[in-house]
Amino acid sequence: MDTIAGIVTHVRKKPEEGGSGLYVVRYETAGGMVEAKASSRALALEVGDWFLAKGEWRPNVFRGRTEHIFNAVSVKPDLPATREGAAVFLSRIFEAGRHGATPASIRAFVDRHGAAACRKAEQNPEILSEISSDPARFRGAILADWARRLSNRRAVVAMSKAGVDDHAIGRILEAYKDDTWKVLRENPYVVSRVPDVGFPNADKLGVDMGIPAGDDRRIESAVLAVLDRARSEGSTGLPAAKAAEEAAALLGRDGGMRAKVENWLLAAAGRRDGPVRVDRSPKGFVVHLPELLVAEAYVARRIMDMLRAPPVHTPVRVDAAMERVFAANPKFARFDAVQREAVRSAALSQVFILTGGPGTGKTTVTEALIAVLEELGHRQIDLVAPTGKAAKRASAATKRKALTLHRRLLAREDKKTGGSMFGVNRENPLPAGTVLLVDETSMIDAQTMAAVVDALPPDGRLVLIGDPHQLPSVGAGNVLADLLSARTGSRPLVPSVGLVNIYRQEETSSIARESRTVKDGKVPFMDNKVRGGLAFYEHDASDIAEEVVRLVTGPMRAQLGLDPARDVAVMSPQAPGPAGTWELNARLSAALNPGGRAIEGVFHGPRDDPKMPLPRVGDRVMATKNDEENDVFNGDVGTVAGVEDRNADGRQKRVIKVAFDPDAPGARPRLVEYPVTRWRELILAYACTIHKMQGSQATAAVIVASSAHAGMLDRTILYTGWTRPEELLFVVGERSALEDAVSRRASDLRWTRLAEFVERAAHECGFAPAQREPAPA
Repeated sequence: MDTIAGIVTHVRKKPEEGGSGLYVVRYETAGGMVEAKASSRALALEVGDWFLAKGEWRPNVFRGRTEHIFNAVSVKPDLPATREGAAVFLSRIFEAGRHGATPASIRAFVDRHGAAACRKAEQNPEILSEISSDPARFRGAILADWARRLSNRRAVVAMSKAGVDDHAIGRILEAYKDDTWKVLRENPYVVSRVPDVGFPNADKLGVDMGIPAGDDRRIESAVLAVLDRARSEGSTGLPAAKAAEEAAALLGRDGGMRAKVENWLLAAAGRRDGPVRVDRSPKGFVVHLPELLVAEAYVARRIMDMLRAPPVHTPVRVDAAMERVFAANPKFARFDAVQREAVRSAALSQVFILTGGPGTGKTTVTEALIAVLEELGHRQIDLVAPTGKAAKRASAATKRKALTLHRRLLAREDKKTGGSMFGVNRENPLPAGTVLLVDETSMIDAQTMAAVVDALPPDGRLVLIGDPHQLPSVGAGNVLADLLSARTGSRPLVPSVGLVNIYRQEETSSIARESRTVKDGKVPFMDNKVRGGLAFYEHDASDIAEEVVRLVTGPMRAQLGLDPARDVAVMSPQAPGPAGTWELNARLSAALNPGGRAIEGVFHGPRDDPKMPLPRVGDRVMATKNDEENDVFNGDVGTVAGVEDRNADGRQKRVIKVAFDPDAPGARPRLVEYPVTRWRELILAYACTIHKMQGSQATAAVIVASSAHAGMLDRTILYTGWTRPEELLFVVGERSALEDAVSRRASDLRWTRLAEFVERAAHECGFAPAQREPAPA
């Protein structure tokens, strides 16, 4: 690996999220300063920055000729080590009008102090008065601008001395830029919440800067670290005792730290501001991040407002509308009693929940409900889903336009928090009378649900559709399960109907039957004989990946006639590790696309795991980001059709062409071009995580069950994967891993309070669910 030190003279391209910045630099060599181009994902640089970078030179075609670009793996602010470098650097900082400095006076200063001129000035800034024609007049500006230029250098020196890792240093500098040193001096612990930094790195800084073990800033940072970790695991808060215990474990160094944390939390309980909220619940005090407490409480209030609203339609009117709609559509006329009750109850309710496993008819019931609502005079019926893939499936199944929830609510990124801001809200709600149907509700977190209810007009209605036994949201919350469990006495507060009979698969299907077994926390009966479309192939953890490849490329293709790339969903709970999607994709790509050509410009960067397989021409790939302009959504799958070099504005631009699978049978693939710099938006798709498959279906599926995935594989993940295939399911792995997975539900470990807040709101306003007239026989 090479090292260069130099100055940025031009910024050709600022680094985009996940991408690299491109800079023109002059770097020091034994023969003088040399101009070159450099790219970096490690740190955003500005003109005039002096840097020390480690990396390697890579060839690049520009205007028909090959040039070499320095690809930086790590970048740090630094000072010049040569006379020429010092002169160039100082000339970028000091000028005649503001500092009384000229190129000649700067050169004289460097000649006087030598190659170490800048380092001497770092130790004694007063010597810089030598560059000025009027030191007394310009002293203040010289010292201020020098200090500003050195601020990041001082910060880096302090962080390196404390033992902060290089990647964390880069992220801190990106977050605070020229204010980094000021931030660190005021409170080094604030950097703990910068992505990829964390409490341990911040604590190294705090300790090195002499902050006492029991300092409030240190305790606050530890509590926030505990809450951030809880949030990443799906919890919206933690019992105060648990939060204190975990924070004290982080803080260490003092046997009395638990008591100090408890005292800090007790003081926080009396405040309505600050980064932490301590709230009282029937079971004791609970500690929250403010935005999560606000989100759950707000959802509860809005749900209660809708529950208390007078009904729009009478049962007699709804029954008459259903009779007309069902008589006109034979598909609806075949509904069983539960499905009919679901349509009726939803049409009568201001807020309603429709649940059921795959194949129970949720989509058809949704179709019937929309038809009945239209028959009742509703003209604004919006169908949305949390992901683009789920929205496309809902649209195709119902023959109605469906949008992603974020697109319908005009979401945009909040640059300050990294979260979402919504253009449709209480100040600018959905049109009056809107009925909002939300599919795959189990995937929606508390903050997104708060945006949903915030967008509804005063007379809006809400229908939530989902399977509470599938994976809960990636974000914090357990919205669907909490709303279903909210009760007054023994009666549910939110009207709901659960569909139970399976229609998409035969009742004799072992997949369907045993999915209920998994849902109930029992281990299904399986062996290596295919019965009812289901089989289990037992293998040691070290042999699982090889068996999956053999199964997919051998019997499933040759004997069952399945296309491994399009008909079979290979699923693993996680990407890294043995039999994770990275290993499976690498093996399947080699087997199914043996002649795949490597794509120049697609390579592992400093933040990429080298075990992550890279896409090649001919590979099946999955989009990981929404691109609404090209009608591509996170989870869409296609094939790398080729690579093309284009000449744009005299510069060669390489694009990756991806042919995305059509949404309807017989339609043509959609060809979308990705600049090679955006290759990380495409991952291999021969195998995917079960999270990625949520909301999708496949003809056949292979699920990995390995003890290596014990931290991820649980009942909800297994159930979600289990219910993806329509005809065949093969489980490959260790029986003990399968048994352990069925016995655990990670979502049960989530600490959420939405159900409590709904129950509290009902109690405060004296609400009780009304008894409805039964449907006519």
